[in-house]
Amino acid sequence: MDVSQLLVTLGLRVGAERAVASALSVLGPRRRGGLPADAPAHRAEPLHPRDPAQLARERAEREREAVLEASRQSRLLRAQRRRRLPPRRPDKA
Repeated sequence: MDVSQLLVTLGLRVGAERAVASALSVLGPRRRGGLPADAPAHRAEPLHPRDPAQLARERAEREREAVLEASRQSRLLRAQRRRRLPPRRPDKA
């Protein structure tokens, strides 16, 4: 999430005035590019869709982590079951 997305999300939750006041308290007022000193826009990038390749990489990483965690949990459960089961006896033929 970039700064502008954070500001918009915060604005939707607490209102524009509180969101801008909060942004100013964190980012601080500055003059840049002809903007008024009390405008936090100098730090906020425009809202834009993220790079699809980056989104795909992030999703793949989240899915990879989920698969690895599921594998760890499965191994743990199998080990716990093995400890609870009586030893197997060989079948008599």
